[in-house]
Amino acid sequence: MGWLEKMRSKVLGASAEPTAEELNESRIRPALRFTNHRHPEGPHVIVFDALRQAAEGNLVFILNLEGTNGSAEAQERLLLALDAIQQNEEAHCDVLLKEADLAEFAPFIEAVQTSHRAALARVQFAHGGAMAGNSESDLLDEQMAEVADFFAGRHVGQRDVLLADRLDRARLDFSVASLHAVDGWLGHLRAAGVDANTAEAAESMMWAGAYLGEVIRMCAKRRYRWMRYADFMTTQPADVRRMFPKAFGTQFILASERMAFTLPVNKVGRWLEEGPENNLHFYASAECARE
Repeated sequence: MGWLEKMRSKVLGASAEPTAEELNESRIRPALRFTNHRHPEGPHVIVFDALRQAAEGNLVFILNLEGTNGSAEAQERLLLALDAIQQNEEAHCDVLLKEADLAEFAPFIEAVQTSHRAALARVQFAHGGAMAGNSESDLLDEQMAEVADFFAGRHVGQRDVLLADRLDRARLDFSVASLHAVDGWLGHLRAAGVDANTAEAAESMMWAGAYLGEVIRMCAKRRYRWMRYADFMTTQPADVRRMFPKAFGTQFILASERMAFTLPVNKVGRWLEEGPENNLHFYASAECARE
C-alpha cells in the first residue's frame, strides 16, 4: 500500500491545549486526527485508542519520540504502537527520533525483536524529524496529495465534505475540466448559506483546496511544490508578507522553483465568500498556461 493510499496522523503526548495553528494544520488530515488535549486516564490512553482506531482504518502513524532518550514512558508508547501494528498487516508507523535517542532505544528494540518481529518490519525509524529519504516538502506534497484523493472519493474517512451528495465525485479525475464539478458544488454550499469563516466549513475548504492544488500541479508547465506559509515567506520581501498575511487560506502555498506562488485553499474560501467570480476552472486554466 503506497503513501497515496494511507491517511497520516500525528500521535502527540498529553500536554497543553492545542494551539490555533495546530488545529488549523490538523485539518489537512481527513481520516483521523489527534490533538494534545489532556486525557483523564493519562497520555497512554490517547495513544492506545488512537493507534487502535487508526490500525482498523489502515493508516500510517507518525510517532514522535524525539528527545525522549529512551525513557520508560517513550518505550511504553512505542510498545503500544507495535501492539496495534502487529494486529493489522496494513498498518505502518514512522517513528521520529533524534540521533541521541537511537542508542537509548537499542536495548528495548532488541528485547522485542522476537515478540514483535512482524510489526518492526513495518516500522521506519527516522532522524531529525523527517522520514529517511524525504524532505519536509516531500512529506507535505504527499499529505496534500492524500487529502486531494480523499476529496475525490478515493478514500473514505470518518467525516466528509459538506453537502457531499452535491459533489459529483465521478467527474473528479484531476483534470482541469473536473473543476467544473467543484465549482458546481461550491455554488450549492454558497446557496445553502455556508460561511467560509466557520469551523464547519474549514475542513471542506482545505480538502477542496488540496484537490485544486493537485490539479494545478498536474497540468502546470511550472513545477510546483506545497510549502508551509512560514517556510515560503522567509524567502519573500516584507511587502509580500504584508500583502498576504498568514491566515487559514494562506497556511499552505503552491510555490514554483522560481518562487512564483499561488493560493488554492484561499481561492476556495474566496469562492464561498465572494461568489462565482472566483471560478476554479478559470483560475486553474490560467495557472496551467503560465510559463
